[in-house]
Amino acid sequence: MSKKKKLPTFKTDEEEHAFWMKHDSSDYESQPIADGEIEFDIPVKKVISLRIDPGEYEGIKRIARRKRVRPTSLMRDWVDQRYKREITKLSHA
Repeated sequence: MSKKKKLPTFKTDEEEHAFWMKHDSSDYESQPIADGEIEFDIPVKKVISLRIDPGEYEGIKRIARRKRVRPTSLMRDWVDQRYKREITKLSHA
């Protein structure tokens, strides 16, 4: 087994990206991760409660099954599409 190479220091994310596009991480020694070094850009979503007629919900579930998505994902997509339409109307008014 060959000795692992020391990981270079990168000045920018783009420089690091270009490096990893050309190199295999298994050739380099792993670096310990310092506390607080990892950041995630996870969008925060607001959880809401929505009352729907049971018959309508059964229809939504059928549509969701046909589209192979969860009913909540389908409803969220519908709300998102309608929101974008309405906000576009407001900005052009």
